[in-house]
Amino acid sequence: MIESYTKIYWLEEIQNSCVFLENLYRKQEWNNNLEFQFEKSIFFGFYAIRKLIESNLIDPNIASRNTKITKYSPIEKEEFEINFLERWSKAYNLMKGDEWQLSLEKICNQFVHSKIYSPFVPDGTWCVGIYFVSDRDYKKKVYYIQLIRVIETFLSVCHGKSISLNLGIDEENTISIKNIGKYT
Repeated sequence: MIESYTKIYWLEEIQNSCVFLENLYRKQEWNNNLEFQFEKSIFFGFYAIRKLIESNLIDPNIASRNTKITKYSPIEKEEFEINFLERWSKAYNLMKGDEWQLSLEKICNQFVHSKIYSPFVPDGTWCVGIYFVSDRDYKKKVYYIQLIRVIETFLSVCHGKSISLNLGIDEENTISIKNIGKYT
């Protein structure tokens, strides 16, 4: 359990993770050190949020918030284990995903108990999202969440209100993140 008097420190750390993740969009680079920092930020953020939820230190409207993600089904059962052992991405039909929603608590649990965690870096230089699923659910599905949705989630927890973001291009032709809606 997190004590209420330490909540501010946990939120500060989540905010630091959020700043790091936002900066990744601007850098558009990827290397071993960034991958390590990215993983640390993601896992710490979701672990901290889970602990805050368990300690009833997050606004119930934020704790019950659903996030839009994509869910992919496994391929044929007989081939699943063989392909999973070779490479997890061949075990799922990643060309046909379904829109899905998960509560914040369920997303946290999927990360904390992950069997699959894989940043999606399509061009080798820019992370745009994460494939993930828990050790309990990996035979049934794998999820994908856009990095912008992770940042929204972390910001919503830190500020205690629902925040919606969008990616855009700024005057210097770099990617920027903008608040697209009112805080609710």
